[in-house]
Parts: sequence; C-alpha cells; structure tokens
Amino acid sequence: MTFEQELYEIVPELKQAKMLHQELVNQKNFSGYPPNSYAERPETSTNIPNLVFAGDWVKMPFPCGLMERAVSSGLLAANEILHREGLQRRSLLSVNPEGLLQI
Repeated sequence: MTFEQELYEIVPELKQAKMLHQELVNQKNFSGYPPNSYAERPETSTNIPNLVFAGDWVKMPFPCGLMERAVSSGLLAANEILHREGLQRRSLLSVNPEGLLQI
C-alpha cells in the first residue's frame, strides 16, 4: 500500500482535494515502521514491576509520531513509575483521539 492510499484510507475526505504538488522524499534519518504495525507495538506500561517502555516505537493512547511519540511516551513512562512508587503523576495534555484523530 502506498502512502497516498493509506492517507485516503485514514482521511477519505482528502480524495476530493486537488493535489497542488507531490514530492517523494526518502530519508534515512528517522525510524520508520511498516503500515498496520500499530497493533503489535508494546504499550508504555507493562505487567512487569520494573519495566516500562518509551520511544518512537511504542503504542500510544493518542495520536503522535516520531520525536513527539518519543517525548510523550517518556512522560507516560515517568508517570507510570511515579504511580508505582505511590507518588503524584503529572498531567499530560493532548488532543482528544476522536474524529480524524481517532486511533
């Protein structure tokens, strides 16, 4: 599946948009994951008492990617550690994952 096909699957309304410019850029300076890999990614929290995950490869409860995913998952992991230690967690604000932003 191409990026454009996947984009239209996620946001079907864009099929009606007029394409003004298209450019393919193939960079190797960031991580990439195959389409539909979301379901197999681990969540930040685990059932193992001393193990949490953070990085741009984890499953997130709200839409984000790359550096934003790495930072946000680090905050979620830190909150999980605080919670496990009986300490107060910090609020993490995000968009509501609904409508076009639904995961």
